[in-house]
Amino acid sequence: MFMGIPIGNLALGILAGLYIGRRCFLMKQGKDILNRFAHNTSFFTAFIIGLLSFPVGMLALFAGEEYLIRSLVESLRIGYSRIVGVVFVLVLCSLLMIVQYWLTRGSAILAYKGWTKYQE
Repeated sequence: MFMGIPIGNLALGILAGLYIGRRCFLMKQGKDILNRFAHNTSFFTAFIIGLLSFPVGMLALFAGEEYLIRSLVESLRIGYSRIVGVVFVLVLCSLLMIVQYWLTRGSAILAYKGWTKYQE
């Protein structure tokens, strides 16, 4: 549906963060417990998206879609080789994991703070 971009996975991470933030608020947990739960959930969602995206990137690189990665690498004015392609996939997967971590953590904190502001 999103042509290889894991928008659905990112959205599930945001939903997980919203759930954790709301759960901590409704259970009247403190901010320290919220931070621990948000960190653990964010780390888990980032790990899962990395676990899913790395094999897809490697499959694209070694199973016929190398031209796409080659064009992306060459658009950055970097000479292309298979090693550069693997490093490029690793960098993009790492960036995706960082984005997932902060989206999940941010949504947990916003859900918690939003609920506390709503109740006051």
